This record gives sequence, structure tokens and C-alpha cells, in this order.
Amino acid sequence: MTVVLFTCAGQRVDIVTAFSRAGATALAVDIDELAPALYAADRRALVPRVDDPGYVEALRELVQLHDVRLIVPLADLDHLILAKARDRLGAVVLLPGPEAIRLCADKYLAYCFFEERGIPTPRTWLPAELPADLGYPLLVKARRGFG
Repeated sequence: MTVVLFTCAGQRVDIVTAFSRAGATALAVDIDELAPALYAADRRALVPRVDDPGYVEALRELVQLHDVRLIVPLADLDHLILAKARDRLGAVVLLPGPEAIRLCADKYLAYCFFEERGIPTPRTWLPAELPADLGYPLLVKARRGFG
């Protein structure tokens, strides 16, 4: 049976259980022992924070220990770290390359990318570029992050 490792599992019980129902063995990891998805998985482990120098090594050890074939990150906290470390992890990492991750991590750069290619996307401005005639409704978001 294929073992799938889910990083930053958090509350993503839906995804973890969907893989289990499809026949995979789900291994969920998180820093918080109270993360609900840990208890929905077939196997679970606690790992260091994504910004800890030992994070990638902890994942690599779990890949070896559990014969993991696929790594699926469930939050964008570790995308760039995992994309850069994919050759050291020993399993397929379900992520694009680092450049695509950097582009998508910046909402304004992603907007510019879509506009340049004619891909429909909501109009987006930087604070210094706001037009005087903005209409409502508006959505205000941080340029980076998921808040």
C-alpha cells in the first residue's frame, strides 16, 4: 500500500481521510499534538517547525522509516522549503518548482503574471496605486501570506 506523508496536517481531516479511503496509508505530521488531522490518519508523527533547521531531515527520516512514496503539503508554510529540498527527501513532492511557488506566494506578482497572459483575474493594486474611483465591494488582503 502506498504511504502518503501530509505535512502541516492541521485541520485537513478531509484530505487525509480521502487518501485513506482511496487506498493509501496516510501519515500525517504537524508540530501540534492536538492537530485533528493527526488522529484521522493511519499513522502520525510530530515534527519540528517548518523554519527549524531540522525540519527537512525529520521528514526525510519519516520517508525512510515508513517507505513514503508521496509528500503532500497541506499548508503553504513549507512549500518553498520542500520544493528546494525535493531531491533530498526520497519521495515525490506534490509541488511545482521554487519559482512558481515564489510567484504564487506574492499576490501582486501572481496578478501581474495572469494579466500578462490574458488569464482572467480580479483587478489588483498596490497601496500606492489605488485608483480614486474604487467601487464596492472590495477585498483587502495582505500581499503575502494566507490571512
